[in-house]
Amino acid sequence: MTTLSPTEAEAFLRIWSTVDSYVCRRTGVLPGIEGPEQVRRRPPEDLAKVREALWSSPHLLDDFVRDNPFSLSPSELEDVRRFRHSVRGKFFVERHLKDYSVFVTTSGEQKVFAVRGITDPPEEVLGRLQPLGLAVMVEAVLLPFRGRIVWDGLVGVLPVSFGPGIRRRFRDAYLGAKERAKIVVSLDDGPRSPPPRPEAPNWRQAVGEIVHAAGALGRTDTALQAAAFRLLKQSAHLAQASLQDGVNLDEIIAGARKAQRALDQISDAARRAQGE
Repeated sequence: MTTLSPTEAEAFLRIWSTVDSYVCRRTGVLPGIEGPEQVRRRPPEDLAKVREALWSSPHLLDDFVRDNPFSLSPSELEDVRRFRHSVRGKFFVERHLKDYSVFVTTSGEQKVFAVRGITDPPEEVLGRLQPLGLAVMVEAVLLPFRGRIVWDGLVGVLPVSFGPGIRRRFRDAYLGAKERAKIVVSLDDGPRSPPPRPEAPNWRQAVGEIVHAAGALGRTDTALQAAAFRLLKQSAHLAQASLQDGVNLDEIIAGARKAQRALDQISDAARRAQGE
């Protein structure tokens, strides 16, 4: 589920509107605001002014917790206190998954965040703002809320186009974070990642047996079979090289090229067989 549950969403919006109302009172950014309900009826452009005032003076969150002007419960005050762990900046939205959308930071230390919407999935919100495709950079504030990361309900799409090289860089950042279990899924008490994946079985013996068996393959009846055997042997050696301690990337690249040549030979042999 790429959003908060209806109950959580209502709690977030109710708590957040009390913070907005408090910021209005303290800063005068929206004159005449007396309570949360008035804030919730204001258009996004007005709310953006309130958030700008808040993030310019984040100590207002501490003041809110101290004053508790709307008599929130202790657990709700804790929600507000944790908003101090917000992350504000520009993000490349790399992809949308079943449980969250992938936001990658675009400056400084590259981090990958698992972000949920509040009431609408990020995919739908961004689709309305940027209907031409997924590749999009946004300016947003990410917030912790009860063990998840959400944005604050306001997001700006930046008019930036991306070439294949830039898209590949962000894709690689996501895939690398996924591989190392470094996707940030919570901001509550600092970055936390999903639990490491279970260790993969040790395939060395099984792959070694495949290499040995493939090496025993000899003469064939057709050029197509010979090319297929070469591909099997090269693929087996490539798999074996990938399982070694301290993988030799040059060896991997060379093996991949040999496998590609064998694959090309299969295609050529198949075309020749069709013409016979």
